Amino acid sequence: MDDALAKAKEVKAAWPYEWVNGVDYPHKNERGNVTGQFVLNDPQAATTKLPGLTVGLAHPDYAGTGGAFAERSVTANLVTWQHDGNYYEFWNDGTEDGKFTITNVRPGTYTLHAFADGVLGEFAKADITVEAGKNLDLGKLNWQPVRNGKQVWKSGYPNRNGGEFFKGDDYWLWGWCVALSAPVPQ
Repeated sequence: MDDALAKAKEVKAAWPYEWVNGVDYPHKNERGNVTGQFVLNDPQAATTKLPGLTVGLAHPDYAGTGGAFAERSVTANLVTWQHDGNYYEFWNDGTEDGKFTITNVRPGTYTLHAFADGVLGEFAKADITVEAGKNLDLGKLNWQPVRNGKQVWKSGYPNRNGGEFFKGDDYWLWGWCVALSAPVPQ
């Protein structure tokens, strides 16, 4: 196991690989890096720390082609980063004090996304342009979660999982719909 973890670390450090020669594969010197620090501005939060911070660059939202996806999606015909399979995304973990670094990003224009445990909603900032071979420092980014008035109570904890609820961390267990179904009235 330790050998596999060491090898994975070695391979990850070597990416992007210099031996790949494709017209659509920028090498390390043709990619950029993005850094910054989120500052949480939420008077209702218990702390300004950002545990479990995840930060990413994704293609801006775009109109899809419709079809079955649009019928099932809450965003209708809009393709967001959660459902996008056509463009590259670059993600990394940040620190509790909000600092982050995203390395080896292909040149292009992206939307910066972030979410953290205990913070309501998601941060998004459009028009982040990454240039080849350059570092982009976004500086301090003010993250003010959207709230509509004072929070009176909450159900759960904003952390993108349901682990605090009964079976909330079991995303799919075959047969639960049958085992827990209510009797049909006659």
